[in-house]
Amino acid sequence: MTQVDSALGNPLVESIFSYAGQILSNRPVNFLGVGNDGPALQGLAERTFGQRLTGSRVMISLKGYMHGNTKKPDPASIDLLFIDARDHDRAKLSDSVKEALQASAPRARIALIVKLDVLESQETLALRQLVTDRYSVTHIHVSGDDADGAVIWIGNAAPSIKQAVVLSRGGLPTSPKHMIDIPINAVRNTENWADIVPGDAVKNAATADQLSSYFDIRPGVTTGNDNLLILPTSEIERLGLEAEAFRPVLPDPSQIDDEIIEGRPGGFPDTNERLMILQVDSDTDLKDRYPNLSSHLETAVASEAAASPSWYALEKPPVPPIVCAARDGQPCCFFLNRSKAIATDKFVALYPKPPVAAAIACNASLVAQIWGEITKAVDDASQDVTLENLPRFEVPGLKRILPLAN
Repeated sequence: MTQVDSALGNPLVESIFSYAGQILSNRPVNFLGVGNDGPALQGLAERTFGQRLTGSRVMISLKGYMHGNTKKPDPASIDLLFIDARDHDRAKLSDSVKEALQASAPRARIALIVKLDVLESQETLALRQLVTDRYSVTHIHVSGDDADGAVIWIGNAAPSIKQAVVLSRGGLPTSPKHMIDIPINAVRNTENWADIVPGDAVKNAATADQLSSYFDIRPGVTTGNDNLLILPTSEIERLGLEAEAFRPVLPDPSQIDDEIIEGRPGGFPDTNERLMILQVDSDTDLKDRYPNLSSHLETAVASEAAASPSWYALEKPPVPPIVCAARDGQPCCFFLNRSKAIATDKFVALYPKPPVAAAIACNASLVAQIWGEITKAVDDASQDVTLENLPRFEVPGLKRILPLAN
């Protein structure tokens, strides 16, 4: 693989979009792709973000972007900026990336693909200083294939002193062979980034302190059309929809006042608004079983959400006992969920692995103890807990109260 000849068939590029879908999971996305396979990049953006994609543009190269071959986007207007700069003149790379970053909106994410020597060349030192001094570098990944180069994930926000940077090598950014976290200051103070990326001697096995040893950690349910598939109970009643086709769902994190989410009758969380999410199987005959719901959903038949016959059949996960707010680029806030509501992709959900679930089944009070240990570890941590380092976040108190699930 020498270049992104077809992004839809390139595991590296597909993993970048998969990663973007997780960290930009709770807001509209305006996309700009700078690379040599524009239509495929647009296709990936549409597939990843669906109806949340508010705009999508592609430009053939960073050089063309600099030369103004087409109209540049407005400043601070792009939420996801993909730049494949492997073919760009190394001597001009710093200035070119600096200008391209001006298009990124507050809290935007930038995926920058560069040749490996960009991590250590003196010609690109200014670039490395730019992205660590004025922006937040969150992840640097070096592929095992020299032609794939390195992927640098950048957030358009001033770096926090407590921020950690994920460094990984081998495999894909979403599933690297080796991975470590180091403080942002260590990256900022290192001129040669090739020296700090982990080598083959670094192991990536989960330790007894890491959250991923006890929980499966993944985003909540993605609907593709929240306005249609997540409704207030009052609206369900007004429309005459069959309530048994829905189940309670947590509201937006900004609508939750307390980190302990108490339950209400019917499984609802103790929040101002009671919301429900559609939960039916793909083989359900809607017209026969839920005629009113079927009529309601017909309004979406011509929309993107109805691309497949069972587009309305969402994931049906268990209720997560603990969730964290999935605010990209910001520290995670953990909630103890005592309701029976499931989580949308505005959260990252922590689902207990089988040994942990068995322990909780025998002692329901364990959930509160687990949450307490997590929040204590967050308070004691020297680095912010973000989506990027959440699976590897260490909670020393867990091994005293839980069986290791790995």
